[in-house]
Amino acid sequence: MSDSTIILVETSLYHVSGRNYNWTSKERVLGKALLEASIQRGSLVHKASLIPMDNAVLALFYEGNIKIGTLAVSTSGLREGSMGTSSVLLGGKYLIAARALAEKVAAIFNKMGIVSLNTQLAEGEALRLYSTLLDKARNSGATGSEESDSKG
Repeated sequence: MSDSTIILVETSLYHVSGRNYNWTSKERVLGKALLEASIQRGSLVHKASLIPMDNAVLALFYEGNIKIGTLAVSTSGLREGSMGTSSVLLGGKYLIAARALAEKVAAIFNKMGIVSLNTQLAEGEALRLYSTLLDKARNSGATGSEESDSKG
C-alpha cells in the first residue's frame, strides 16, 4: 500500500502513513477519540460527532444519516480573553447557527473549530439543540448517550 491515509470505520481497519492499525470499535480515528452524542425527537435522531485533532476539532451536526451542511470555521483567541475569528465557508442556510457553533467549539477546545451543520430545524432551535449535544459529546469522553424526547 502507499503512504496514503485510508480509514474504513466499518471494518475497523485503519491504514495511516504506511501502517495498519486494528481497533475493535469506531471510537478511534487517527489515534484520537471520536466523541458522539445524540437525541431522538419524534422520529428524527439528531447527532453530534466530534473528531479532536492536534490543532483543530472537526464537529459534524446532523440529523439521521451523516451529511455535510453549512460549513463554518473559527480560530480560538491566541491569548486568554482575546477573540478569535470566524467565518462561514460554504452554505446558505443556518449561517448564524453554524458560525456560533464553530466559535463555541474553538472556545471549548482552545483550537480551531471546523463545523458542519445539516438539519431541518428552525435556526434558533437548531443552535440550542446542537449546542446541548456539543456539551454532552464533550463531557462523555466516549461514544455519547442517547435520550428520548417526546417533543415533535
